[in-house]
Amino acid sequence: MVKNTRAQTTKGKEISNFKTNSFASILAVGLKSLAPLLILLILTSKLGVLFYGEYVILLSLFSIFILLADVGLSMEIPKRISKVKNDLHAICEYATLFLVIKSAISLVLSFIIFFLVDGTLFLKIIIIICLFLKNIDPEILFIGLEKYSFIARINLISKVLHLLLLLIIDLNINGLEKVFLIQLCIFLVTNILYYYTLSNKLKLRLRFMSISKSIKFMRSSIEFYFARFFQNLYIQGSTYALSFSLPLNAVAIYSIALDFFKVGNTIIGSIGLVLFTTLNATRNFILLKKVTLICLLAQLCMLPVIYFIGGHVLTIMFDFDIHLLYELSIIFYITLVFSIINSFWGYPVFSAINKDRLGHFSMILMAVIYWSLLLSLYLSGNITIFAAVLCIVAAEFVGTVIRLIFAVENKILP
Repeated sequence: MVKNTRAQTTKGKEISNFKTNSFASILAVGLKSLAPLLILLILTSKLGVLFYGEYVILLSLFSIFILLADVGLSMEIPKRISKVKNDLHAICEYATLFLVIKSAISLVLSFIIFFLVDGTLFLKIIIIICLFLKNIDPEILFIGLEKYSFIARINLISKVLHLLLLLIIDLNINGLEKVFLIQLCIFLVTNILYYYTLSNKLKLRLRFMSISKSIKFMRSSIEFYFARFFQNLYIQGSTYALSFSLPLNAVAIYSIALDFFKVGNTIIGSIGLVLFTTLNATRNFILLKKVTLICLLAQLCMLPVIYFIGGHVLTIMFDFDIHLLYELSIIFYITLVFSIINSFWGYPVFSAINKDRLGHFSMILMAVIYWSLLLSLYLSGNITIFAAVLCIVAAEFVGTVIRLIFAVENKILP
């Protein structure tokens, strides 16, 4: 009787913690993902859709280099820290390893991006500094510590400041330089707030991990890296890839539709991130099934609203013909069904049952399908915006099928 009571109490705490962390994580990621939509509204209204096309091509290239610098740490470090939240010594080791590796990689990548960026010397220097500051952003340490409320507050401060600066500063002269200089200031403020908290409130200090332990850690991290890199590349880098075959205005429209898709993906991913740390600690797959069902129902209920009202909202938001953008947005919204399954039933499940390589396999296969389809379209001269979007839909669908098959084989479903 006592054991049953304790078990029920533990499950109640798990659900309560999950709800609290999920809300804070959604708020944090929601602020982070909604800001680009407001930014695109500001930039397109101030400088037009062609300027926005130039901006998103550079931003897509920047995102590719952020992915290159990840080396799997964005998944491996939260996973490790979530298991040793009360061990300050271990957390300090992970934090130090993160800082050293990210700094070293940023230094190497800076030379490459310098030659790839098509712009003034000032713009190149700004982007290089942005690259360094973004790479050493320690948010993933706070994710591992499940400090989601704190992350939400930092995101709120940074996004409000970002939008205010864009509204106040005149972007008509040297617009690209000013936009990325504003981004540099935001990254700097964010890092100062995060590192101040790590040092003064959480009392983290530099503590170097042994070489053998570091190598073992990085081997595990690299497995996450290769799997996630190619899959994330088609979300973050597809705009840059399409810039070689589509005109600027088409690239801009594709990027705006993709930004809408990213908003949905990041909100879904924020819940998946909490599931990742929660399931690693509890293996509560009943909670996983409930959360999946609730999110799928919520997404389905919003579909009529998006379909009937979405076009009117886009007309208010933009001063260009939104017909193509509306159609792409509907396709992307329906695709979020697959995103929910892929996010919740991917690494949160496979990591919890110590079968991370199943997750790696599904991610790699999704990437192979996307890039194979896109390459075949490019070589045949049939690449269009719709074709590029359908490549993403195909990859997400295959990922969903694979994850559900794995879940059945490992007796998590039905």
